[in-house]
Amino acid sequence: MAKGATWMVALRFFKRGIGIFSTIILARLLVPEDFGIVAMATALMSLIVMFSELGVETVLVRKDVIDENDLDSAWSLQVVIGFFQAFGLVMLAWPAAQFFSEPRLEPVIYVLSAGVLIHGFRNIGTVAFRREMTFNKDFVLEGSKKVASFLVTVAIAVVFRTYWALVAGIVAARVTHVVLSYIMHPYRPGWSRARWGEIFGFSKWLLVNSGLQFLTQKSPIFVLGRVAGAQGAGLFNVAYDIAMFATQELVAPINRALLPGYARLQHNPEQLKKSYLDALGIVVLFLVPAGLGLAATADPVIPVVLGAQWSGAIPIAQHLACAGAVMGMLANTAPVLLAMGRPRLITALGALRNSIFLPSLIVFSVYFGVEGASLSLLFTMLAMVPVNFAIISKKLNLRLVDLGSCIVRPLLGAGAMAMILKIGVVPLLTRTMTDQLWGAALLSVASGAVIYFTIVYGLWSIFGGPGAPEPRILNLLTEQRPVLRRTWNRVAAPHKE
Repeated sequence: MAKGATWMVALRFFKRGIGIFSTIILARLLVPEDFGIVAMATALMSLIVMFSELGVETVLVRKDVIDENDLDSAWSLQVVIGFFQAFGLVMLAWPAAQFFSEPRLEPVIYVLSAGVLIHGFRNIGTVAFRREMTFNKDFVLEGSKKVASFLVTVAIAVVFRTYWALVAGIVAARVTHVVLSYIMHPYRPGWSRARWGEIFGFSKWLLVNSGLQFLTQKSPIFVLGRVAGAQGAGLFNVAYDIAMFATQELVAPINRALLPGYARLQHNPEQLKKSYLDALGIVVLFLVPAGLGLAATADPVIPVVLGAQWSGAIPIAQHLACAGAVMGMLANTAPVLLAMGRPRLITALGALRNSIFLPSLIVFSVYFGVEGASLSLLFTMLAMVPVNFAIISKKLNLRLVDLGSCIVRPLLGAGAMAMILKIGVVPLLTRTMTDQLWGAALLSVASGAVIYFTIVYGLWSIFGGPGAPEPRILNLLTEQRPVLRRTWNRVAAPHKE
């Protein structure tokens, strides 16, 4: 599971690295309005996909044994879903353009629907990469798709300076995925309906949950597109991509690797509990400081990364970075409940989350604009913390001290780091390095990392405690390095559990 998570994190950082590099380039070639048009179109695409995505691959990953009927049935259902998704997009193209008062949106949606249709024919045999936990192959497949999208997007943007570059990149990624899926895996699917009933019996809850996730992730684009226009939607969308970097690039890939591992442990409650706590501790150790650190250093970082014209994204990114840190703490709940066969609980949590988020989103956006949308997400995530931990504690028979030993030190360290950066380090650097803002940004980030790990190591040295993630991480890093192992043993000897 650890090796698989490492591959998936490496993949996400590879993809996000390309994505950030692409955004830096495109932010200088395109205007916020261009991003807003594509953001509204992809939000509609996500609406159709989320409310029709049955999660057939997740069903196959969770099953103990699968055969040819399972694979063929899953592929056939996937193709049918692709047709319905593309048809739905075509039908909604004109109404969406009218709703947003943006005529350029209609042809964009037509092109994206073609990409959705093609993607439905991808080879279902690649699900073996996850089932067998050979995530290096998943790395190649997903990484190649991102490279193709980057090359197409940047090339068209450089030549034509148009939002169609973003659209072409999205379609190129889907076409590349389909082609490579048949090159990389020898399985050739055929038409079958033999297991449709079985697949739908489990995945119907995944379908509902996908819709609820969509409402959380994409409803701000719909609301802001109506309230603040394409510029407001584009501002929020780019700020979201930057602020959610840690959440999307750490939590999502780790959970992708953890699900098949948890599925193997579903009949071993004690080991499942231990694996959950290990994963939670490691995620919080890195994710929370990343989110709070970005919020504290946004003043110099955002203008350096995106350009001075994006300074309006600073407060939005600060709120979203904090929300992303909290979101990451809760994201490990879903794969555990899926492995335990409790998709209804995931759906219930999603329904509760949106019952808080959607009303607050509308009210905050109307009164506070784009910043209000980001504040509503932060408010919702904080409200969901006690509910998520209460449910997972009951299902895994966890004590409060078990959770505390995993998250208290990172939370204290990240909070102290953010305060020191915000109050002292960042203002000092931005005042003294006004002509070298990039230097102030780099020094702020580096200072935050040093401050955080000093505080966390100090707390661990003093208090230690069972369940601490620090020794687990260092054990993984040094198990194949004898010199590092001997050094680590000398350092850790006084603090071993």
